[in-house]
Amino acid sequence: MAGMSLLNDTRQPVWKRPKDAIRIFQVSNATLYRWISNGRIRSMKIEGVRFIDCSAFLSEENEAASNV
Repeated sequence: MAGMSLLNDTRQPVWKRPKDAIRIFQVSNATLYRWISNGRIRSMKIEGVRFIDCSAFLSEENEAASNV
């Protein structure tokens, strides 16, 4: 995932809570929030509740599984 930017992604967003995103991306809490601040992944807050777009990672995982 190095050098990958998810901001210009045209896929349908899959919004997950940060705890779920950490498990999906298999990164630490600090790394997830660093990616948000660097603009590598999309996030939004609704009434103080943060959501992370995990669509790119989930679709890559599905493509890899279908190629096996």
